[in-house]
Amino acid sequence: LADRERWFAATLGGLGEGVAAVDPAGRVTYPNRAAEELTGWAAAAAAGRPADEVFDLAAEGTGRPVENPL
Repeated sequence: LADRERWFAATLGGLGEGVAAVDPAGRVTYPNRAAEELTGWAAAAAAGRPADEVFDLAAEGTGRPVENPL
């Protein structure tokens, strides 16, 4: 299990796109570094929070909130 967790963290951590893993309840379990930078949430602070709280989405150009696809 520890090997898989390290592999998972290395794989997601190496992506340039913001990616986060969530549990079945929709709570963040792991955001990669790009997701931290995009959202402003540190991984430790985001862990356990609802994904739609961490990924607060707004429309480009207007800044108006948009429905979160999560």
